[in-house]
This record gives sequence, C-alpha cells and structure tokens, in this order.
Amino acid sequence: MSDSNIWCAVKEGDITELHKLLDNGEPSADIGKQIDCNRWTILHHAVNSQNLDVVELIVERFNPDLAAQNFDGLTPLTLACEQSAAVEIIIYLWQLEKKTNATVDAYESISPLHFAVLQNRIDLARQLIVHGVKINDVLLRDSSSPLYIAAIVTGNEVMLESLLDAVNIEVPFVADEDDGFTMLDVFASRAAYATEQKIACFEVLYQLGHSYPNAGGRAVWYFVDDILKPAVLSYSSTSLIEYFVKTESGREVREAIRSLYERLTKYYKLLPLFVLCQCGSVSNEREELDDILREPVLKEIISEVGGEMEELFRTTIQLEEEKMATDAKQLLEDFATFVQSITLECIQSEIQSSVQVALLTKHLMIDKPLMNSRQQLVAYQPIIDCMMSMYGNKGADGIVEILLNDEEQLMRPDLVFPLLKYCTTLFMYSDTLPSGPKGNRLFQWFMHLFGTWKRIKCFSKPQLHVFTLKRLARDVVRDTVWNGMDVAVKASESATFLDRLQSIHVPNELKDYLRYSDFTSMQYFLYHMHDAIDYLTESRNLGGV
Repeated sequence: MSDSNIWCAVKEGDITELHKLLDNGEPSADIGKQIDCNRWTILHHAVNSQNLDVVELIVERFNPDLAAQNFDGLTPLTLACEQSAAVEIIIYLWQLEKKTNATVDAYESISPLHFAVLQNRIDLARQLIVHGVKINDVLLRDSSSPLYIAAIVTGNEVMLESLLDAVNIEVPFVADEDDGFTMLDVFASRAAYATEQKIACFEVLYQLGHSYPNAGGRAVWYFVDDILKPAVLSYSSTSLIEYFVKTESGREVREAIRSLYERLTKYYKLLPLFVLCQCGSVSNEREELDDILREPVLKEIISEVGGEMEELFRTTIQLEEEKMATDAKQLLEDFATFVQSITLECIQSEIQSSVQVALLTKHLMIDKPLMNSRQQLVAYQPIIDCMMSMYGNKGADGIVEILLNDEEQLMRPDLVFPLLKYCTTLFMYSDTLPSGPKGNRLFQWFMHLFGTWKRIKCFSKPQLHVFTLKRLARDVVRDTVWNGMDVAVKASESATFLDRLQSIHVPNELKDYLRYSDFTSMQYFLYHMHDAIDYLTESRNLGGV
C-alpha cells in the first residue's frame, strides 16, 4: 500500500476503499502532515469529499493538523464552511477544534456562525447554537457580528429570530451614549435589502421591546412617536415609511385622510409621513414629535421634502391629459387643505420652505408653455393659490423678486402674474424697494403696470398711458388700508398688507380687487403682455438685461 492510494481514496470519498487500504498496511507516519502542491492536507481533501465517515476516519487514524491552511488561507473547518458542507461535518470539526484549542489567527474572526449567516444556512446556525456557539450581544453596533449581518446585510428574518433566541439581548430601544441612536435606528438607517424582508426584520426587532395588540404576534399599528425616528432614518436606504403609513391607514376612520394616504404613497415618501405625523396615533403629546424631527440628522433628511413638493407642483402644471391633470390638481388641493390643519412647527416650516423651492424651480419654462389667454391663467391661478395657502402669510414678495431677477425667467411674465395677488409691499412703498431688480427690465415693466405712482417715481418716470383714473383711485385706497387699518392688526409689526386688508370690514370682492392681481386686472395684464415680451426680446438682443 502507498500513501498515494490513500490520498486517491480520500479524494474520491470512498470509505470502503479507504478501510481496505488501511487494513492491508500502515501509511507513512507523517501522512496527516503531508501537503500537496496547493498546500492541501489529507484532511482538506477529506472535507472536500463531503463524506463525514471519511473525515472522521482521517482524524482518528492520521492525527492531521486542524489549523493547517492551504494557499487560500483555509483550514479544513473554514473550507467546509465555505463549501457549504453538511452540517454534521462542520459541527464535528468545530467541536474538534474547540476540544483541542486549535486556533487560526487569519480566520479567528470568521466563525462557522458567520458562514451560516452569510449563506442563510439556518439549520447550521441552529446546530451551532445548540452545541454552544456564543453570540455577541452587541447586536447592531458591531458590523462584524453575526447579528449585524443577519439584520442589516442579509435580512433573513428566520435567521435573525434564531440568533435573538440564543442571546439575552438588551431591547433595541436604548439609545447609545455617543450618538443617541438606538439599535432599531441603526437597523432602519442601514438595512438596504428588499422592502418585504426589511419589514419582517423590523417586526422581529420591534417585538423585543413591545407587545403587539393582536394574538398573532404581528403589529396591527404603531404609535407615531415610537416609529418616527426609524421611519425618517430609513428614507435613504430601504424606506419603511410606506409600510408605517399603510399600517396606520388601515385603522384611520376619516375618509379624506385615508384617501390622502393612498394617493401620496404612490409617488412620495416624506409627504405621506407628514400626514402620519399630524393624524396618526401617539402615546405622548403630539408636540413631542417636533423635538424628534428637530434632531440634526432627521432635520437634514426631512428637508429633502422640497424635491417632493417641487415634483407635486410640476406634475400638476405640466399634465395635459384631462383626467390625469384633474387627479393631480385634486391631490394638490387636498394636500393644501390638509396643511392648514398642521400644528407641528417643524413640519410647517419645512412645507413653507419647500413651497418656495417649488415656485422657484428652473424647469417651469419647459414644463409650462406660455399662458397667453384668460382661460389658461384662470386654470393656473388655483394651483398657485394652493401653493401659497401652504406658504402661509409670508407674502410672495421674496419669490416674485427672485423670479423677476432671474435671467432664465426673463421672458415669462405669465409665471409671475398669478403670484402678484400675494405680494404685500413689493410694488407699493419706496422704503422697501429692493436694490437687486431695479435695473431688471421685467421688474420695471411689472412696476409700471401695477406699482403705485410714488413707488415708480423712485427709479423711473411713470408712464401715463397705463395710469388710469381707476388705478390711481385704487392706489389711494391701498394707502388708506396700509395706514388706517384696525388697531389690533396695526400693533403687529409683522402684519403684511394682506393681513391689514383682511382686518377692514368691506366685501370680500373689494378685498380681492385691492390686491395687485385679480380677475379684473387679468385682461389688463394680457393686453400688455405681448408688448412687454417684444420689448424684453428687443432689449436682450441689444445686450440689455
């Protein structure tokens, strides 16, 4: 008998031939330490044969080196793990290493349990746990731990449950002293696999610290203050927001809110979350949600709602097909109505900021063709009304000023006109005249068309052909409103012209008339608009601003 025959039998996994060879003679004394050209020992080949009987016989008869590494740095045990060998082979070798204290520096941090988790081998993981494998209880803090891998990398719900059952772990809702994140927050932020898997793993982790209200063990709903932080943190990975919204929607009794949930979740993430914050169930005072949302990391994420608001606005103004356009406008109107009920200051502030971002979008010249008829402006005005209702009582002066001073919007007076009804002092008083747009042609044209006589004289000579007696009379009334308003309103230094206008007891039709933009001024605007565009085009061609 030669050693080579024994090696061949081991490679083939032929236990019968191996017994026959050993019965006929003794191999070399060092056969267990011999290596081939790839630095494989005979035990490596026994493992590769996938035959437990061969592995056991080689160990018993040849006393092989359990820590020997091949050219790839694999010991017999790690080779078995990498090749997904039978559970019995891996458990046998692992117990053998444990008994003989065999250690391998190169693989001391990559245990059989790591292989089991990465390969989603639940049977192997359970057997390792039964045989005494220790699990690091830091859970999601250590990215090298099996628990971290199961929860954040692979997203295997059953594996995660098996690991959690084997360790007396602290509930994942205790915040870390360094960053203030709980283990559940870390999971929500980092896990980026399929939504269904993430939801399942979230429920497993959530159940560690909460009991579900139904007998089946699954969550029926959540308190918003319990899941708000994980929801926001999941925004940039695999978002859980739609899941939380749909869960809450299932128990929402108000049809208008349920409808808003359903329509918003088709296209957006943060907008439906804002509805959830205002309308969902809370276990503490709702105002405490403001404190959560003001945390720097969360505040930075929710500020991205500006992009969603811009998309909502653009979708509404650019759709051509009648039904789709009607649906989009209805969604905008319903959301704008909802915004009026928001009591959370942080969300109010973000909505107002995002409205300004949307109204100043650079894409309007492409998305919205030039509106040169009363019908088109009448259809567009309600969209602006919705946006401004969400903007609050700040007035549109700042937005209009930027638009009038924007080179890209230079040829689009039609986009500016619907905002004029929300202006306060831009065209009214000389002491508030901004310095930026004074030389801007479009600003000058709007000033001549809608500004007061006194305001125009600050930088130009009023054009008499656009100054009717009716317009002069309206300026006088406006001035009276500004200076002689209700005492309670006057006491507020922040009160705008529109606030003051609302304080006087006159018919609403007159209040609308006293704005810079109303239906009576629309035809007046359209009559002069094409002349203005021709003038602006000529100025641009001559090198003017």
